[in-house]
Amino acid sequence: MKLGFLAALLAFCLLPSAFCLAAAVGTAFTYQGRLTDGGAPASGSYELTFQLWDDPLAGNSVSKLVTNAAVIAGGLFTTPLDFGSGLFEGGGLWLQIGVRTNGSGGAFNPLTPRQPITPTPQAIHAATAGTARTVSEAIPASQVSGTLAWEQLPGAVLTNDAVGVTLTGTFTGSGTGLTGVNAATLGGLGAGAFWQLGGNAITGPDEFLGTTGIQPLELRVNNRPALRLEPAGTSGFVNVIGGAAWNSVAPEVGNATIAGGAANSVRANFGTIGGGGNNTVSNDAYTATIAGGYGNAAFGSQSTIGGGNANSAVGFLSTISGGRYNLTEGAGATVGGGHWNQAAGENSLIGGGESNLVNASHSTVAGGRRNVIHQAADFSAIGGGEFNAILRGAHGASIPGGQNNSVHQPFGFAAGVGATVWHKGAFVWADPRLDETELNYWPFPSVRSNEFALRASGGVRVASDRGVALDDVDGPIITRGWDPFDASAGSAKEGHGRWGLFMEWCALTLGIPGDDLTERSFQVAKYSTNGEPTALMTVDQSGTVTANAFRLSSGLALGTNSLSAPEGSAGLQLQVGNVLGLRLENPSASHVNVIGGVGMNYVEPGVRGATIAGGGLMESEFDWSRNIVASDLGTVGGGGMNVIGLVSTNATIAGGFWNTTLSANGGTIAGGAQNSVMNSQYAAVGGGADNHVGSFSFLADFGTIAGGTGNSVRAAGGFIGGGPRNLIGPNSVNSVIAGGADHVIGTNAQHATVGGGRNNTVEGNSLDNTIAGGYLNRLGQNSGSATIGGGAQNLVHSDSSWAVIPGGFMNEASGVGSFAAGVGARAMHAASLVWSDKRGDGPFTTFSSVRTNEFAIRALGGLRLESARGIAEEASDSPIITRGWDPFDASAGYAKEGHGRWGLFMEPGFLALGMPDNGWGTIRFGKYAVNGAFTSLANVEQDGTFRTAGPVNPPSDRNVKQDFAPVDPRAVLERIAALPVQTWSYTNSTSVRHIGPVAQDFRAAFGLGADDKTIATVDADGVALAAIQGLNQKLEEQLQAKNAELQALKASVAELQDAVRRLSQPSK
Repeated sequence: MKLGFLAALLAFCLLPSAFCLAAAVGTAFTYQGRLTDGGAPASGSYELTFQLWDDPLAGNSVSKLVTNAAVIAGGLFTTPLDFGSGLFEGGGLWLQIGVRTNGSGGAFNPLTPRQPITPTPQAIHAATAGTARTVSEAIPASQVSGTLAWEQLPGAVLTNDAVGVTLTGTFTGSGTGLTGVNAATLGGLGAGAFWQLGGNAITGPDEFLGTTGIQPLELRVNNRPALRLEPAGTSGFVNVIGGAAWNSVAPEVGNATIAGGAANSVRANFGTIGGGGNNTVSNDAYTATIAGGYGNAAFGSQSTIGGGNANSAVGFLSTISGGRYNLTEGAGATVGGGHWNQAAGENSLIGGGESNLVNASHSTVAGGRRNVIHQAADFSAIGGGEFNAILRGAHGASIPGGQNNSVHQPFGFAAGVGATVWHKGAFVWADPRLDETELNYWPFPSVRSNEFALRASGGVRVASDRGVALDDVDGPIITRGWDPFDASAGSAKEGHGRWGLFMEWCALTLGIPGDDLTERSFQVAKYSTNGEPTALMTVDQSGTVTANAFRLSSGLALGTNSLSAPEGSAGLQLQVGNVLGLRLENPSASHVNVIGGVGMNYVEPGVRGATIAGGGLMESEFDWSRNIVASDLGTVGGGGMNVIGLVSTNATIAGGFWNTTLSANGGTIAGGAQNSVMNSQYAAVGGGADNHVGSFSFLADFGTIAGGTGNSVRAAGGFIGGGPRNLIGPNSVNSVIAGGADHVIGTNAQHATVGGGRNNTVEGNSLDNTIAGGYLNRLGQNSGSATIGGGAQNLVHSDSSWAVIPGGFMNEASGVGSFAAGVGARAMHAASLVWSDKRGDGPFTTFSSVRTNEFAIRALGGLRLESARGIAEEASDSPIITRGWDPFDASAGYAKEGHGRWGLFMEPGFLALGMPDNGWGTIRFGKYAVNGAFTSLANVEQDGTFRTAGPVNPPSDRNVKQDFAPVDPRAVLERIAALPVQTWSYTNSTSVRHIGPVAQDFRAAFGLGADDKTIATVDADGVALAAIQGLNQKLEEQLQAKNAELQALKASVAELQDAVRRLSQPSK
């Protein structure tokens, strides 16, 4: 039978059953019914099954299964049924019917509901009723009903195991075989002696639920043991055992408790296991407790295990809170958790961690890994870390944590990495001695008792408002470890180095080793940042002081304790040995020129207030090796071959080699080599080499080069911060190159800036342009306030003021206010903004603007916008989102030209979802699977046809409607009859025909809808329903009229028939 036919059979229905006796005394009867298939009468050969049940829905079958074949024509069938005798005795029965096509071999399909058996078959019982008075045998109890008075029964009543017999009154007997009796009504034993499910009233201390012998009492769930109360032999104690059947308490053990779990065992009095599995309280573990976990064992009296796995509490009063493979052997020992920890000492503690061991009493390891406190190291503690050890006998020792620290003597303290205490009471801190690759666990040992020793490669820093105070009057403050004192120095100094700062009696002493060690000295020096010292003053072991300078005056007044030359002399010279060191020359009565360094340093005659602090090449015999000052108030600090030339009043060359100022009043060269300031007032070179501010041809007043090499400033106010080969061209006033290499600011590029990078160029005839950095970037000429933020090979074309390239690679901006960013972006139109991605790993391609004021984005990974305000468009007829193909042409106007015609458009007064007018495009609404598969839900086609995959549900809730008014269905029907209905085609889909009214006629007829251009489906539906009601009313009226007419005709016919009958009777 096909599945569709099976489903159709569920529509099976029965006519009112009609049953007939097959014979006067037989048990067979016939059954008639009707079978439909899919709502139509069934025809053909079928097999039917029939069975009687005692309930219309569930219940039990009470008859055999009868299977008959039937030929069904027009849906009707008749079949004989015979369930045998003894079934139809007045009780309710229901017929369960199954069906399948004849010969199909498939399962029978049960039909619902079951059909009730009506009184006709029950009449089978009446066939034997006539012989009931003559029966001489015993009557079965099932055929006796009603009530018999006790006095009507014989002296002995025999029920023969019949069921359903109810006897009232008093019954006396043994009760053997008696069932169904309420225990509360039994005599001989009070109802209060039974435990009742509805509750019990306990009236005395002797009442209880339980056993009176020594057998255990067991409660079961699902026939499985759940709780056993076992007597402990004859001791009077009771053990409580919950959980699995294989939980056990050893014989003669009393007051034990197993709350649950499986395979748990208690072998000691008062032992307790809360749950878990394979846990054991051993023979000697009196009052021990295991709360749970798996495989735990309590061996010590009054010991406790909180849980975990495979933990063993051996010591008296010991505790393991949890973890696994932990062991407590000492009395009162505790392990908080972790694994493989062992607390063997009395009252010892391990908080957690891994593989820690405590063998000493009253000692603690808080955690960490593989930390050990050995025997006889009582009252010691390790806070954590790993591989730390307190050795045998080191009582009272401490290690707060760290790694590989050890204490070998009492009261020692070791912390950090590799700290080792070999002496009593010593405190040792050791850093890990980090090198470039890994930690080096170099040991750092103590060297004496009660020592405080630190190893800190990063230095020791003390932050204290009170500084460092020493109680000993002769104790060292700071010493270096070599050249130490020996034992004869006393305990305060023994072992300290003799280099350092010492607090002696009433003196603070800076010390060096004595004569037993030669060539030792004290020195005052200055240090450069790279650690190199420069000696300023030295004191050797003989007390000789060597200093770089002295001040031999005790007052400020001239002529007071001063070193001076006689009045009228040409100057004063100081020399060292036979070498001239300092000359004070007197060019006029009010000026002194100071010339230090080699004797060849030179101040031109007539120059006043000049200074040459030193320098010059002492071993050279040539004049070109000397420093020269040729302008008033000029200064050369040192170096060699430095020249302050003519017209350079107040110029300074601080040092260096071969530096020059010429026509440079106030010019400064801080140092370096071959630097120059020429033809430029108050300009400066900070250092470096071959740097030049100004030249014979170009003025560069106030120009500055901070350093670098090969840099040149040729415009006033120009600034180069450093780097090699940078150039600021002529007339590019106030321009800046902050650093980098090979940058060029061209001629007349005023107020330009290059921040750094390499090979960047700002072309000439421009104003306020900026390149922040990057490589090979270029700003074109005739542009103002243009910017390149960085990146490489970016270009702002000429005549592109306010253009911006923030960075990226090979981007170009051309046009006023253009903006290009990313990789290969081309903003080639004024005020256009272009972002271009790299296009994955493919070949380099560019992405260009196509019109002015355009914002163009190429993003292979998609465009994502996160905004709390969304996107707002000001223009009323501009696109919002479009796809690039099928574009608008110039006739579409500026707002749409070049945009694709697929997209979302904001038109004046409405938001449009658009597609090209090309005869085949559609707009689809659908859903996407995660693999990209698309399922269409609705389509809008070129002619406006709207197709959906589901129903269209306009709102029709009463709660959204108002202004209800009654409708005259007959009037609506008349308007429908008068409404023109024609076939027609839409003008944009001439090949498709439709039928219906036009909106103008519909609105004229009913006045419904928003306008006379559309017909709402809800209005068309409502008009149709009203018209149907009107048509129904009209048909009802016509039917009533026809019925009245028919009744009249029937009456007339009856009268005619009566008249004919009377006429046909013979006259008397």
